[in-house]
Amino acid sequence: MAVFRCRFFSQSLLRDVHINVILPADQPQLPGQDVQTQETYPTLYLLHGILGSEDDWLNHTNIQDLSIRYGIAVVMPAGENQFYVDQKATHALYGEFIGQELVNFTRKVFPLSPKQSDTMIAGLSMGGYGALRNGLKYQQTFGMIGAFSSALIISDLSQRQNTSPIPFETRKYAEAVFGHDLEAVSKSDKNPIWLADRLSPEKKINSKYL
Repeated sequence: MAVFRCRFFSQSLLRDVHINVILPADQPQLPGQDVQTQETYPTLYLLHGILGSEDDWLNHTNIQDLSIRYGIAVVMPAGENQFYVDQKATHALYGEFIGQELVNFTRKVFPLSPKQSDTMIAGLSMGGYGALRNGLKYQQTFGMIGAFSSALIISDLSQRQNTSPIPFETRKYAEAVFGHDLEAVSKSDKNPIWLADRLSPEKKINSKYL
């Protein structure tokens, strides 16, 4: 197994970004042992939750063991408390970064399968929201979506006030991340349910499960 910490310049974010990548390669081979090798690997893009970083999965889970067991490469980017959505006013295009640029970059640099069926996205909490939103928005890229304890906060954004002592629960935080017109968010591509309801018939899922 090989673990990479990679830095590259992101056109979507207009700055250097860090990602972690696990490749289930470089397995030890004992005499007489036949080690299976692959030309390209199925890939999981794994998104962390709020207050987290791209190191969370490496430090606090057994993701490395799972990568080896199932022969899946894992790419872990940073979401920086921004919910993995595009913020056009500041050119912080986190959704475009996750759904397009990161996939294209990692496929060029690492031996990853280009097939949609081999490309997965998943996340926890804020990352669960990001996986649902970007997995549905970029449905031609991702074949599977996994979302754990997803922070599906869209429905009550417009009712927020600035009275909460928790910064992430205030209206000003929501406006900074999702835009000043919070009423419009529920009927936009920042709402996973809105995106799910617009899937083509052959890909249709029941949005009541989101």
